[in-house]
Amino acid sequence: MYMSELNKLIEIVKQVFPSKEGFNVIIKDTNIFIIETEETRCLVFTFENSKIYIGLLHKCSIHGTESLRRIEEVAKRLSDKTSIMIELADASSIEYCSNIFINLAILKIITKGESWYNSLGYVSDNYEIEKSHNSVIRELSCIRFIEELYRIKINTLMERYSKSKIIENIKRLESDQSRYAINKKNDYIYILNNYEEFIESKINIIKDSIKYFRDGISYFEDPNNSINIELNKLWQKLIENKICDRPIFEWLSKFLEYIFDSKIIKYDYNLTKRIQHGGRKLRKQRKSKKQRKSRKNPEKK
Repeated sequence: MYMSELNKLIEIVKQVFPSKEGFNVIIKDTNIFIIETEETRCLVFTFENSKIYIGLLHKCSIHGTESLRRIEEVAKRLSDKTSIMIELADASSIEYCSNIFINLAILKIITKGESWYNSLGYVSDNYEIEKSHNSVIRELSCIRFIEELYRIKINTLMERYSKSKIIENIKRLESDQSRYAINKKNDYIYILNNYEEFIESKINIIKDSIKYFRDGISYFEDPNNSINIELNKLWQKLIENKICDRPIFEWLSKFLEYIFDSKIIKYDYNLTKRIQHGGRKLRKQRKSKKQRKSRKNPEKK
């Protein structure tokens, strides 16, 4: 990046995140920008090759939605006859009851049909395919959803540890004499020699997890209702309750992570949004407050 470009970028960032609003702009290695307030670090992003990559986004004196709007404003002012691509990896979560984390991406996709970032225009190349797939899954009843979770986990297990796959992995590692490869090959040989016992133990682990989640659907008002409706009702009840109901939060946290791990919900966490050239004038095109009725998530960052 040329010095003139760097100076222009620094000037724009400081205009969008002004010190009079309590923001402190720190620049490292010429292209890493850290936005802080006295309380916390709000934002970390890099700029390179006409791309802004957001590495961290936290709620601080402004909400995550406003931080993203300001980053987009930086991109609009920076773009000169070109467009700027904003990239990020969705790692959105929120902490409750001291050290219980809720996967917001999975929660929002099931309850709303898309993630919080998706709703703001940050999508992957597979967005339409994912949304179509997820629209079917989120309409399953709570009971049917958990049954489908079990089916997917068992199928994944049998694919990963099929005898032919294990033999293939052993052959692949034969020429590698590194300590890691030797240990890995020995693990595969052990599994092959104790195959039935190994598979049974893995299936039992899955069954125990599914039983835990099946028992927990009593938290839903009507387990025969669709998962998107019941999960949304449960979530609204939890965030409106000022008392930490730790068992429910723990169950929900584990449930969402199990869903994430199973890949029953399709979601590419690497997202992009292209910001077109337009500078300050583009701000006039924004919808009125009435038109863009708040879609903010009160629990978001």
